Amino acid sequence: MYIYSNFNRLDILDEQLNPIQDPITISSTDFMPAALKVVDNQFCWFYDIIGNKLVYYNYQLQKPILNSKSVYLKNNDQSIENIHVYKNLVFLKAPKTIYVYDDYGNFKTNFMLETENSPFHFYKNALFYIKTINCFL
Repeated sequence: MYIYSNFNRLDILDEQLNPIQDPITISSTDFMPAALKVVDNQFCWFYDIIGNKLVYYNYQLQKPILNSKSVYLKNNDQSIENIHVYKNLVFLKAPKTIYVYDDYGNFKTNFMLETENSPFHFYKNALFYIKTINCFL
């Protein structure tokens, strides 16, 4: 589990919200991370708003390991809301589209889902969400 705040501080917590290690500061002003997913005690993935790229970042050494090419947002998506990592795939969730990258930052595919304002949960390589349907009787 993690809490990420102020676009430059990463606090890694356990299930009881106790710190696992000292807070980590991402000191570079070259990045503005939005969505973030901690992979282990050294690496994380995040979406960089400034560069419009997916970044694999070593937060212990405070340097990027790889940057993807620019993320082309489709379907009027404005930003990436969430990142999920499973095996060798990285899923970027935007309000209306899921973008899939490999673990080298290469774009694989995307697909449109109307998940905007819907509760959702990633589990392994699946996304569960609630689609509301308006019914009039």
